[in-house]
Amino acid sequence: MVCIDEVSVSDMLASPFYQPRASVIAYIDLKPVLYYNGAGIYQWSDTLDKQCLSYWLTHPELPPGWELN
Repeated sequence: MVCIDEVSVSDMLASPFYQPRASVIAYIDLKPVLYYNGAGIYQWSDTLDKQCLSYWLTHPELPPGWELN
């Protein structure tokens, strides 16, 4: 799923869960594309503190802990 996300890059990097999982994998317009290891989330924004583009790639279809009964 690709979406415009209200959670900014700064918000994700401030999270004690996501910050240690962040890796810069590429650049678009000199801005980093981040991948959060173990979460299946790719994130890019042209600014650190505003909306971003997010792509969630998970297998199986839901992140760990989100299983439906």
